[in-house]
Amino acid sequence: MRVVVYSDIHAPFQDDRAIELVNKFCGWYQPQRVVLIGDVIDFYAISKFDKSPRRATNEAMVEEVDTTQRILKGIRGANPKAKIQMVVGNHEFRLRKFIFKLQAEVPLLATMLDISGVGLEELLGLMLNLNGLGIELVDLDPEMAKFTDCYVTIGKIHIGHWDKVNKYAGYTAKNLIADKGVDIIQGHTHRVGSSFRRTLGGLIEAHEIGCLCGLKPQYTSEKDWQHGFAVIEGNSTMAKFTITPIAIKDYEFWFGGKHFRG
Repeated sequence: MRVVVYSDIHAPFQDDRAIELVNKFCGWYQPQRVVLIGDVIDFYAISKFDKSPRRATNEAMVEEVDTTQRILKGIRGANPKAKIQMVVGNHEFRLRKFIFKLQAEVPLLATMLDISGVGLEELLGLMLNLNGLGIELVDLDPEMAKFTDCYVTIGKIHIGHWDKVNKYAGYTAKNLIADKGVDIIQGHTHRVGSSFRRTLGGLIEAHEIGCLCGLKPQYTSEKDWQHGFAVIEGNSTMAKFTITPIAIKDYEFWFGGKHFRG
């Protein structure tokens, strides 16, 4: 079993060069499964935070959606036979919060727009053409009004967008092991770091796998972020496995004796 995990693309603030590099790797590696662990789309235009007026328009929202569709199409093209799952991150969750607020404050308008009772899975599926691309959305409970851990499980590995971020690389991984007590892959932090712990039940591990967005985003000061992704290899049930976080340095890395450069 071969799995590749992408994280934190944040369209339209993505790094196309980094994404294309991972796509190039997948074209060579041909994983059976691909997991996109949240924040594929930023939804900056509907953020509750202060925004640039230029990016808080209907046109900007359309640009975000169009850009995300293009990125997802590229990922599917690089992984034509893989099962692809897209985990809801806190940024995709902005759409649910926006809809819930509209339903609460202007229920008549929500009814007129025919979005009363419509779930995030249906809306995101339509906006991003997930069904057409054969991408499964992994969402939280439809009644959940606040973002929390969202993940998929492959064998014993819990892969997702966990609602925890600590200041330094590896700290979040360490605390997730302490809190959850299972093998974890985490997006959300935009950093690359790992932590291992031996318990009475055996060795468990957690990995933060970086991001594929721009490292100098327009909406904040420069951060201690790193480009990266993860590869998982194991037996057919993933009861036994090796997780390899890959830090992308200056748009290049080595894997399996092969050099990949973007």
